[in-house]
Amino acid sequence: MPSDLFFKSFVYGTQMLLFLLSALLLHAFSLIYSDWLFSPCLLESEIQSFCQLHMYFLSN
Repeated sequence: MPSDLFFKSFVYGTQMLLFLLSALLLHAFSLIYSDWLFSPCLLESEIQSFCQLHMYFLSN
């Protein structure tokens, strides 16, 4: 049982790291493609993508 718990926590931690990395990359690309200007539409789509990724990782 302890090894099963370790495996699940390892998988969950790895998923969270990938999730944060993808969110940072998404944010970086959105800043690059918006020419460093604040765009509400871009920010809204970024938040929606972030939430979709989060829900995907939580469902697996």
